[in-house]
Amino acid sequence: MRYLLIVPFVLLNLSCNRQKDVLITNFETADYTKWEVLGEAFAAKPVSSISEKQNKELIINAEGKYYANSSFYGGDTATGKLTSQPFTINRKYLNLLIGGGNHPEKTCVNVIVNDSIVASVTGHNEDNLRKEVINLSEFKGEKGKIEIVDDFTGKWGRIYVDNIVLSNTPYFEDKELIFIIDKKYLVFPIKENVNWRRVKIDLDGEFFEDADISLSDSVIPDFYAFIDLVEHQGQQLKISLNKLTADQLSGLANIKLVDEVPGFDSLYKESLRPQFHYTTKRGWLSDPNGSIYYDGIYHMYYQHNPFGWYFGYNIGWGHATSKDLIHWTEHNEVIRPAQYNDHAWSGSAVIDFKNTSGFQTGDIPPIVAFYTSTERGECIAYSNDRGMTFEQYEGNPILTGVVANRDPSVMWYEPGKHWVMTRHLVGEYIGFYTSDDLKNWNLQSKIGTFHSFPEIFELPIEGEKEIKKWVIHDMFGLYKIGDFDGKKFISDVKDGIQYNYGSAFLSAQTINNHPDKKRISFSFTYNGVAPGMPFNNSMLFPVELRLKETSKGIRMCPKPIDAIFRLHDKAIKAENKSIKEINEMLEAGGNLGDLLHLKLKLKNIKDKFILQINGATITIDANKDTLFCKGNLTPPVKPIVRTAIDENGEVKGPVNTNGMVEIEVILDKITLEIFANDGELYMPIGLYFHSDFRAGLYGKPQSKTATMPFIDVSKRGIKLIYHDENLSISSFEVYTMKSIWN
Repeated sequence: MRYLLIVPFVLLNLSCNRQKDVLITNFETADYTKWEVLGEAFAAKPVSSISEKQNKELIINAEGKYYANSSFYGGDTATGKLTSQPFTINRKYLNLLIGGGNHPEKTCVNVIVNDSIVASVTGHNEDNLRKEVINLSEFKGEKGKIEIVDDFTGKWGRIYVDNIVLSNTPYFEDKELIFIIDKKYLVFPIKENVNWRRVKIDLDGEFFEDADISLSDSVIPDFYAFIDLVEHQGQQLKISLNKLTADQLSGLANIKLVDEVPGFDSLYKESLRPQFHYTTKRGWLSDPNGSIYYDGIYHMYYQHNPFGWYFGYNIGWGHATSKDLIHWTEHNEVIRPAQYNDHAWSGSAVIDFKNTSGFQTGDIPPIVAFYTSTERGECIAYSNDRGMTFEQYEGNPILTGVVANRDPSVMWYEPGKHWVMTRHLVGEYIGFYTSDDLKNWNLQSKIGTFHSFPEIFELPIEGEKEIKKWVIHDMFGLYKIGDFDGKKFISDVKDGIQYNYGSAFLSAQTINNHPDKKRISFSFTYNGVAPGMPFNNSMLFPVELRLKETSKGIRMCPKPIDAIFRLHDKAIKAENKSIKEINEMLEAGGNLGDLLHLKLKLKNIKDKFILQINGATITIDANKDTLFCKGNLTPPVKPIVRTAIDENGEVKGPVNTNGMVEIEVILDKITLEIFANDGELYMPIGLYFHSDFRAGLYGKPQSKTATMPFIDVSKRGIKLIYHDENLSISSFEVYTMKSIWN
């Protein structure tokens, strides 16, 4: 491997570098002495960081007791400016803490020299103050002033500033690395909970990648992220790294070219990695996008950050393929952010068999993908190689609007011979659009009640194949059944119906063009960051969605796809045995491990029946017609939107206990999925092993508001509990499961 480390040449002047820092202000005087105050945003004094009035959820990382805050007194709509008295620029750098809005020239800190703005920095649309550095070397000896500006009245119309200091030692530095590519991969050392740094990559002088990376500040990183460079051998690779701390500078040697990614010798064997639920090799995984079947191959695209655990950075479309929906092969990303901070969010894909779009270049009909660009609106990318690579449509975006209008899902409506797009609109609405060419779209109608990630499809009613109904659902598993004429949906029900009763289910999407015309659905489960693992979240096991007549009317009932039996290994089975006899069989069978598929049928239960499985407790309460699930160590939790977790930390859902009750459970290390009565209840749950297990919808540490049960790892095994041990179980079967990665 050949490389050069290029750093700015600095002739060290020890006496200069030892000069003490010069404090411009830290606002600890609790007033704006020596500052000119204009407007209403900053009022007459700084804000106390420990004020009782401060929003308790706001984490600002201010130093000391006071800081400048332009929203505390007047909110985001207030505007104003603070201007310092002139000072002599007698150090190389201006170090400061800044937070709030990322609106250049509107929410910013400016340095003024000779009545001109010579440097300006903003926040990052977050309430945390970050360190920032302004290089003032060329202005040494001149007079300067500081402006703290809030001239923005919309979202994130605020700025926080603290601890402005002149110094010869910057908080961080910029660096460049240059390599000649002679190995397969470029790797970056990743560390959880360090400051993200911008990394720009050029190949032979042309832009290639622009990302935020949680670059390790330790000799031993948590894991290595990687970029596949197999197709770029011999090219020059330039890596520009932004704002590195001293600790991160010491770890630059870990950015290198390799033929084997460090840690891949244990890939898919990590202690907490699910073994038959899809996970990405490295980084964040969430919403399934563009799921489609084409020419014998199932394609699953998904939201992916390959450079860290968290959502919100570098989000593009990851890609995996399968021939059986069970075993998956991960490929390179197919859609990357178009530019820095322009993320490729969720969407869908269709096969344009009739080439209505004109994207086809050969004999193969194109796959056309639709996604939300966070900076532009709805965009198109298309593939002429069966979904392995995609090109951007030059006419993007095809629809514009705020980012809250998002998640385009497209289908062909045969009766009208046109395309239909469902799109989430502001205010929990779904808009129905139509198009003849996939490029030009017209809004036809709207329907309320729903959140993001909408999808519409038609299903037969089970047992009545000639009768079909249209179903529309959102990311939380909320759905309505009705009729659709290609432009407008007429619902059979007033309110939405829930088919997800779990605590770890989001963003379900069905597979387009399924060969058997089934609706196979994926969703992702936010398990949180598993300690020591290089990945975050997994896909739930694929389920088939069906419409069934139930005691409550027509309902959508998911069940695990039939191919699950291919993963069965060892089995314990029993029919018409008592609870006592089954428990004895289970005890004799020893530890079955943490990859399990269990089925049982009960009848004539009159009270609480309990199934304990590896520390999690599933309770069927016949008196309440309810199924509960919780872990042995479950603390009080704070539910997120539309989860079924109650104030006692129990996940619950309805189950009909009249006559026969069927329970099916899938356990895969940190993921538990429960089905009752052939899918009338569906309850996916993420399991935490201890209180330090990082929680939260977006992977960021939120342990105080965890939404998943904790389980006691010492309590392995399966046990049935009922007040009458002689109760007969109609059938019982449990299988150990094989890994899909072997």
